[in-house]
Amino acid sequence: MTAANQPKPEASSNLSVALDYIAAGIPVFPCRAWTETDPHTGEVYDPKSPLTPNGFDGATTNERIVREWWKRNPDALVGIPTGAKTGFFALDVDVKEGKAGDVNLAALEAEHGPLEPTVVVQTATGGLHFLFRHIDGLTNSTGSLPAHIDVRAQGGFVIAAGSVFPDGSRYEFLDANEPGDFIVAIAEAPTWLVDVISTPKHRPADYAPMPSMPRSNDVSVAEVEELLSYISPDCGYQDWVNVLMAVHGELGAHGLAIADAWSAGSPKYKKGEVARKWKGLKAGKGVSMSTLAALARDGGADLSAVAKKHRGFQDDGTKPVDTTRLKAKKAAPVAANDNEPGDQKFGKFTITRFRDLGKAKPKPAVIKGVRYAGEASYTVAKPGGGKSVTETDIGYHIATGRDWHGYKVTKGLVVYFAAERKKLQERRVMAYREHFGDEYDVPFVVIGGKPDLTDPGRRDALDMVKIIKALEQEYELPCRNITIDTLARTFGGKNQNSTEDMSRYVFNIDLLMDQVPTSHLSVIHHEGWETGRAKGSIDLDGAVDASFRVTKNGDGTNAVYKLVCDGANDGEEGDILTFGMKSVQIAVDDDDGQPVTAPVVVKMADAAALAAVGKEKAATKQAEAEAEAMEILMGLSAGGRPVGGGLWQSRYQERYPDEKPETSRKRWQRAVRALEDDGRVQSTGEPKVFLPLGQEVGTSLGHVPEDVVPVPE
Repeated sequence: MTAANQPKPEASSNLSVALDYIAAGIPVFPCRAWTETDPHTGEVYDPKSPLTPNGFDGATTNERIVREWWKRNPDALVGIPTGAKTGFFALDVDVKEGKAGDVNLAALEAEHGPLEPTVVVQTATGGLHFLFRHIDGLTNSTGSLPAHIDVRAQGGFVIAAGSVFPDGSRYEFLDANEPGDFIVAIAEAPTWLVDVISTPKHRPADYAPMPSMPRSNDVSVAEVEELLSYISPDCGYQDWVNVLMAVHGELGAHGLAIADAWSAGSPKYKKGEVARKWKGLKAGKGVSMSTLAALARDGGADLSAVAKKHRGFQDDGTKPVDTTRLKAKKAAPVAANDNEPGDQKFGKFTITRFRDLGKAKPKPAVIKGVRYAGEASYTVAKPGGGKSVTETDIGYHIATGRDWHGYKVTKGLVVYFAAERKKLQERRVMAYREHFGDEYDVPFVVIGGKPDLTDPGRRDALDMVKIIKALEQEYELPCRNITIDTLARTFGGKNQNSTEDMSRYVFNIDLLMDQVPTSHLSVIHHEGWETGRAKGSIDLDGAVDASFRVTKNGDGTNAVYKLVCDGANDGEEGDILTFGMKSVQIAVDDDDGQPVTAPVVVKMADAAALAAVGKEKAATKQAEAEAEAMEILMGLSAGGRPVGGGLWQSRYQERYPDEKPETSRKRWQRAVRALEDDGRVQSTGEPKVFLPLGQEVGTSLGHVPEDVVPVPE
């Protein structure tokens, strides 16, 4: 059956394809199946363009995230990044709309020899993707390839075989390959093809090898602008994105105007498009000045001349390698227990060579098996589900160095940003102080205020770092746990469902993690009423190392809680702790003398004992209420006079003048229901009137009031 005759696929087809790939360890991301226009901005997105805000960089093998993506976009095509992340690149031969990629490929093979047998994917429009092993340094630059033949390598992606468009056309392997085995069947690219791809179309007469372009203060705006002058703004989408990323990484915010001016030279230019794309760009994604230089060289730039003109030298200025030090380094013994014996810093990058890996050591645990330094997690529950109390329990054990319910703890400073109900959070900490009888200055700090952690300038996040650093000096302890309670109150009023806003939130918490590497960062978040997962954009799931959920069954002293890990990058998932809660008195109300309490987490055995005591007390109080209600009814019904509910209730409540009317009313109602269920009271009529069991209706009905209050079912 040809692709054109394929039946219309089910909505779950592409999800199944995506799951097959991630099961084989190949990361995926969703792509558009048709042209889409943003109703707010008017921006037009082409078919096959990424639906993720960070493009192919968002590719993942996390099944939970993948299922959520396709739940939101069931027709989405399956995208796979090319290059080092997956280990292959694609030679893209285009034949749609009369293009002659196949003819030009035949001419290349006639000149250089046939391509090596390898995995081939036929595209939905009849083109071909020849897949070859990844080669370091190979980008999407087409070099001297003829028209209608492109390369998808480092910095690119392809639509995966198996993906189906809504009209039934599809991408498919030409041979009997499957997502689980095609990687091992990919061949090495022939040398002649690599040479053609690596050779610029317009090599200058005085061509010299491309100098590296490190990020440094020596690279000027003028140099970037000159390189851009050699790159056509009417290039392919991925090259256009790579140019923006390179300029953004080199010039930061100052590069926006330069990138926009360059892009304006394209007939496809849309005002505001560069600015919108710019907001989601992040540095350090494998696209740098070297990428910009490679594209400029393909356009005819003499990179040595450009470097000499703007920086005053012909090469890249790199200092010669100190071979003496290198030999000494090779002869030195490998560190016995150090993951970073030979790390090299280069700007914002840290380089670790294979020879410098040393011996493995465990991750630095904050709570062994649950929380680790340098990582982030979130905890969700329904409103009132116990997430903040659970977080307080965790934090207090870290601050005091006590084992957390059997888990080993590394003691340190705990900083709790209570963006909602700061006073309530203070009472929770007081309850733990009373519970354990601690009389010293426990290094647990509660901070109020509502920082905006979606601010692109990260101003509030920087202030939070300064506060933490000052507290570390004050307590002379490293910070071990940072809690943000809650995400909603630190989201700056933005849209939690927006991938752009959530990406900014992640950008801010990344700063906290980078600046306080000894700490674990925990975000308290709300669970959706129906979804069973965190509210808002799925981008948060992809950014954290673990996700937790607190479940609750029952109410009051009978409630049973569970802390469950439902997602972890490299840890155990499942039930972490089953527990109950105990109310601890922390003060007495001056106005009415009532105790002021706050809950603490207790082990399940203790919780069961508390629940048993609570049940016994509740049963005693219920029995007392029933006896009292029965006594009142017998007095009112003397002589067989039926008693209306309104009179019975009012007589009962008269005995509790200092109690809230709502409290005594509910207690009376529970007593009446129990008396009826047990058959000790009979009722009749509508509205109901009541008599004790065995008492016959007399002649007087004087006690049936007009304001009868029926007992609710």
